[in-house]
Amino acid sequence: MSANPPISGTSTASSPVKDAIDAHSGRFEFFKQTLTLGSAGVAGIAALFTDTARIPTERALKYAVAVAGVALIFVVLFALMGLSSYANLLTALGRENNLISGKSHRLSSEYSVGVIVDARRVMIVLFVAGICLTVFAASRLFSRGSPSASPIPSPIASSQASPGIARPPASGTYTGFSMKALGCVGPFAPGEWHDPQIPANRNSDLPCHWTDVRTITTQLKGLRSPPTLLLFIGSADKTQMRRVLSSNFGSNQALARARANWVSKQVLNSTNFSSNSMPNTLVLTVGPGEHGRKLSTQQMENDRSVAVFAFWLPGLR
Repeated sequence: MSANPPISGTSTASSPVKDAIDAHSGRFEFFKQTLTLGSAGVAGIAALFTDTARIPTERALKYAVAVAGVALIFVVLFALMGLSSYANLLTALGRENNLISGKSHRLSSEYSVGVIVDARRVMIVLFVAGICLTVFAASRLFSRGSPSASPIPSPIASSQASPGIARPPASGTYTGFSMKALGCVGPFAPGEWHDPQIPANRNSDLPCHWTDVRTITTQLKGLRSPPTLLLFIGSADKTQMRRVLSSNFGSNQALARARANWVSKQVLNSTNFSSNSMPNTLVLTVGPGEHGRKLSTQQMENDRSVAVFAFWLPGLR
């Protein structure tokens, strides 16, 4: 018996276009990934140079970052060239095998070599960028905490801390920023989130002294330089909420948040910062610091407060 003839319109030979796709599929994915990586790297380098506080002062590190940025740009360019060579390769193969009308100006073998060359170029410049960024990151990592680092002068160095301020210090200068504890607004009445009543002639175990919004406003107006950040930390005691309070706030954490929000709005509205000197604000909440079955009235009041801190951070406004 004779073998069955092949079905008309089918061929057992593989397609040159399919062979080219299989041969260069790995390089095609490599070009796509490096294009994304290079674009992200260029954006990161651009963001670094837009903030003067992040630009390295050492000349060697500046050169390292600049070389890394140029190398990442070439990564993007060579990846685009590789994708273009890959597309031209498939087009040339289609025309050589009469799958696409028209005549190719270059042989498919030339485009195949171009794909390989562009992949090698991407690997070389990507290696250069990686070396430069590694040097920059290692220098920044090992230079932190160096004893030669000089602190930034505090704009509140001449101001004196109010009596009763305990830990942390009322004002401090650290490497890169300055801080001042303005006081603790409170104590708030149980379940209340506004208009606290300051106890008369009584110290507190809080990290700062009892005060009110008016006193904090007066301190801010008397500073030589407006802060770049105001931090408000609200707290609530461990007393379980009653049904009415629970329906309004849901939890003690939400009550602490409401207290901190109220203090921040009162301070900002009373200080009347200009648009150029308006500080950033950060509102946080903490759990109760006093624990035990039986707590005194003073211990419970310590947890119904809002601590206020002022920070001067370089590069933030």
